[in-house]
Order: sequence, then structure tokens, then C-alpha cells
Amino acid sequence: MQQPDSHLFKDINALRHPVVPSDPDEIDLAKLNGSCFGKIAGSKKFEYTTLSVIVFNAGFIGYDADFSARNAKPENLYDCAGLPADSCYQFIILENFFAVYFTIEVVIRMFSYRRRSDMVKDPWFIFDSILVAFMVIETWILPVVGASGPLAQLSVLRLLRLLRITRMAKLMRFFPELQIIVKGMVAAVRSVLCTAILLILILYVFSILFTSEFHQGDQEDDEVEGAIHLFGSMSKSMRHLFVMGTILDDITLCTNSIRGSNKNWTMLFAFILFVLISSFTMLNMLIGILCEVVCATGEGERNKNTETHVREAISSLFMKMDKDHNGLITREEFISMKQDRNVMKALEELEVKAKHFEMYADLMFKPEDDNGGAEVSFDFDKVLNMIMRLRPGTKVSALDFASFQTTVHKNQSSLQKNIENIEKLSLVLTGQEFPGNISPLSGSCSPTDNGNNQLPSTPSLDKAPDAEILAELARRLGSFTTNGHAQVSAMNEAFQQPTSGFNPADYEAVESMDMMS
Repeated sequence: MQQPDSHLFKDINALRHPVVPSDPDEIDLAKLNGSCFGKIAGSKKFEYTTLSVIVFNAGFIGYDADFSARNAKPENLYDCAGLPADSCYQFIILENFFAVYFTIEVVIRMFSYRRRSDMVKDPWFIFDSILVAFMVIETWILPVVGASGPLAQLSVLRLLRLLRITRMAKLMRFFPELQIIVKGMVAAVRSVLCTAILLILILYVFSILFTSEFHQGDQEDDEVEGAIHLFGSMSKSMRHLFVMGTILDDITLCTNSIRGSNKNWTMLFAFILFVLISSFTMLNMLIGILCEVVCATGEGERNKNTETHVREAISSLFMKMDKDHNGLITREEFISMKQDRNVMKALEELEVKAKHFEMYADLMFKPEDDNGGAEVSFDFDKVLNMIMRLRPGTKVSALDFASFQTTVHKNQSSLQKNIENIEKLSLVLTGQEFPGNISPLSGSCSPTDNGNNQLPSTPSLDKAPDAEILAELARRLGSFTTNGHAQVSAMNEAFQQPTSGFNPADYEAVESMDMMS
């Protein structure tokens, strides 16, 4: 049984029920025009090639940093003084390759937009354009004009090349696992900060206690030793309590120093209490919060991927299901979905099986009495939302209970109306008169002016003897012909059947015989 979400960490609980966003690829493709630039920019091969060059450039930046640390590399890219020839030309070739490719990429993307406003509003395009501008200045302009004088300040552009690595954030679109980690980190920021604040407060209180007991006074640090050296001031106490009491690094040195002081037992007990609170309780609580973040993020991503898979499978089948091409799905079209293997495979992830389709059809496509029993049909989005809402394992909300209560009251009223009609039909068959507050087959009871008339208790058909009903029919028919007796015999045979019952047609037949008599 699923437990209700806690309101303690709303950001974490929100990860369990993520909203399925629109496909980012479809949004990007909608911004492109139909020219050759738009076709190239929307091509998956171009996107994968650019991503590969970005990863290769990130690796080359690391190699360049390591090479510059080991060798005296000049600031000018084309200056090979003091460097082997094979080591110099590799940087020249690769830097020019990256500059040319990324410049071409930005130009293609710039001419691929359908509207110029989309280009200005695209943050990735603006960011990439700025990085390419810095790369062009560093690779082609500075080596030519020189970096002396005022241009010497532009040498900082070499540090800005590290921003190229941030383009690797696009990898998250191809690796959903990275998105789970990043979303978990963002959602856990508030929880981690709350835990850190509480830990700092505890650390501050215990630091005051240890500083008061082991203060060093006006002595220098090299003049004191033991516990006084560790807890002689507030800064020392907070630092050593955190390192030795919370992280548990060299805790043995701390305990031995406290034991060697003249307040060994009391302060040793205080230190152990601090370790239990800060390390064993707070840090383990923080680990539990992080585990909750991972579980919530993973559950939310699985639900989102499942719903996206189902939406894609049903979307591909929607046009085939919509036989009359009116954009609506009827009961027959909905039941035909279970014949498609892709749809059934996607719905199995939601624990929806083929045997559930009849139940779904009865719940979703039940004819409304207000519409005269007309066939019900829904559009694609409503059908998909109802499948998600009615799938097994979904939580029941207060709105679901209210809807269920309304349906029960509505069915109860309809059932009461049918029972009253059956009772009136039994009054006709037994020859009794209708009470003043009941009209024949009106389906409703209305009290008279005095308000004292009530529906008398009349015997129902299953309790009235067959012989009594037949005798009453014979009395009403009187001197009926043989054909009339044949009808009575036929009704007698009907009464002898164990599963027989009266319907509106029987009532009309009895009324016609009553008028003839």
C-alpha cells in the first residue's frame, strides 16, 4: 500500500509525480525553416557529430592544460620556440579545426531559424555564439595583432576556454541518468542546507562548552599542548570538533588529549555525546535524505518515461483507431486497441492487461441517461488521461470519492424509479387501484394535499400465487373467446417458467386485454 507523500520535503516529493513535458526535439524542430540550413540543423547526424566534437574538445583542453604544466608553452598559439615540432603543430591543427567547425555550426544554426526572434530567445544559441566568438578572437585575431599593450588583457580569454566544457551539459538530453542525478542534487539542496544549519548550531553550542573548559588565555599556540591546543579558542574548537567529532578523522588523538586533562571524564562524556549527535545522527540523517532523493527521482523518472512510452504508442495507433476520422474514439475503437502488440506492451508497464479493456470501456464509455443513451466518445487526450487515472495502483483522491458518491446517488435514483414501475405493474395485474399520490408509470411519488396518503404495501409478483393472478385475469376477460383462452394459457405457461418476468411489452398486452373486456 502506498503511503501518502509527506509535506516535509515538498521538492523531493514532487519528483515522484513529475509532469510529462513536451518533447524538446519537437519544440526545436518547430523553430526551424525548410531550407537546407534547417534540414542540416534538424538532422540527428549533425547533432551527434557536434556532440562528439564537443566531447573531443573537452578532452583536448585537459591535454593542453597538462602539456602546458609540464612544458614552457608560449602564449602565442603559432609560436613553436623551444618546443618539438611534433608537439607544436598538433595544437595549431586542432585549435584551428575546432574554431572552423564551431563557426560553421553557429552559422548553420543562425540561418536555420524560421523567425529571428526564436534565435534571440534561444539561450543555448546565444551561449554557443559567445563561446565561438571568444574562440575566434583567441585563435585567429590575437596571434595576428599581438597581445601587447591594451590587448594584453585579452589573454584572459584562454581561461574562458574552460567555458566550452559547459557545452557538455547537452549530454543530459542523450543520457537520462545524468538528468536524474542533477534533478536529485537540485531537489536535495534545501534539505541538505537545513541539515547543515542544524549541524552548525550543534557544533556552535559544543564549541562554547569546550572553549570554556580548555581556554588557552593569552598563551601562544606553540606554548600549549593537549586539549588546550585543540580547544583553546572558538575557531579551534569548531574546527577540531567538526574534523574529529563529526567526520571522525583522528578521533583517537582527541579522546587521548581529553583524557590527559584534569577534566577527563566529564569532557570525555560531552565529546562522546557530540559524536553521537553530530556524526551518528545528523550525518546518517543526511544520508537518509539523499537516499530518499535518489528513490523519489528514480520513481518519478520511471513514471514519466512509462507515460511517455504509452503516449507515443497510443499516438501512433490513434489515426488507425479513428475509423471515421472525426478525431474522437468510440467504445469499439477503444476495445480494438488490445489487438495492437505495441500498445499492449506499453500498457503492461502500467499494469493494464487485455482483460481490463472491457472494464475500462464500461467505465469510460457508459451511455448517459441525459443524452438519451447516445453513444459516448472522447478525444485522444481525454482517453489517455482516463487510462492514466484508472490504471491499477493509482491513488484514490477525495475528488474520486466525490465522483463515486454522485454516481451511486444517480444509480440509486434510477433503481428506485424502476422499482416503483414494477410495483405499479403488480397493482395492475392484481386489479388494485392506484393510490391518489401515484400516477400510473409516472416514475415518481408526489404527496397529496393532506400529505397523509402513502404508498400501500402491495404484494410483489414473486410473492403472489400464480393461481390468484390467473383467476384475476380470467375474471377480467369474462366471456372471452377461445382465442382469448389461448392467450391466458400462453401466459400460464410463461408463469410456469422459472426465469420468466414481466417487461413493458407484457404490461401493454395486459392493458389491451383489460380494454377489450
